[in-house]
Amino acid sequence: MTSVDDEELVRQSVAGDEVALAMLVRRHRGAVNRHLGRYPLTPVERESLTEDTLQTMAATLNTCTASFATWMYRVTATRVLRHLRARNAA
Repeated sequence: MTSVDDEELVRQSVAGDEVALAMLVRRHRGAVNRHLGRYPLTPVERESLTEDTLQTMAATLNTCTASFATWMYRVTATRVLRHLRARNAA
């Protein structure tokens, strides 16, 4: 079985292929979680932000114009920085 690259999975997901979207999420859940591990988050915040980031990515895949990995890290960083700003403002 050949592995489908991320860019092809993005194209398929944008076209409505839910299996391709599930593959992207499964493939990159760990990378998102590890990236969030670089920030001062509690384990609960980290897990919650992992889910939130994956949902945001799924909803905005049509905006992915760079390589998928670059875009994924940008989405992750944006979500966590917004979270940290809101937490610190409270």
